[in-house]
Amino acid sequence: MSVRDYATIERRSPGMRPYASHTEGGRRYTAEPEWGWDGDRYDLTLRRTEEAPGELPRRRLFRGRYCAVTIARLLELLAAAGFVRVERRDEAFFQPLVVGMAA
Repeated sequence: MSVRDYATIERRSPGMRPYASHTEGGRRYTAEPEWGWDGDRYDLTLRRTEEAPGELPRRRLFRGRYCAVTIARLLELLAAAGFVRVERRDEAFFQPLVVGMAA
């Protein structure tokens, strides 16, 4: 599974982490995430805007609450659940990968 490296993320509220916008079929899409921290949990509000020439912009909000489990802790939990050869892989993807095999 791909996971975030929460041990390296600054935990400030609100935390803005802008994504790059992209254009597809003449429409421009922008995503603006805002993180609000509460200990090892955070609330995410993602504002997605779609813009097209001659049209009013359309904005949608997505919200969720997440647990910021560090990769070290995730490796411990997977091993305790019976997975073997559990390891972190950094070279294959833009975020860390955690892999393991069921015993």
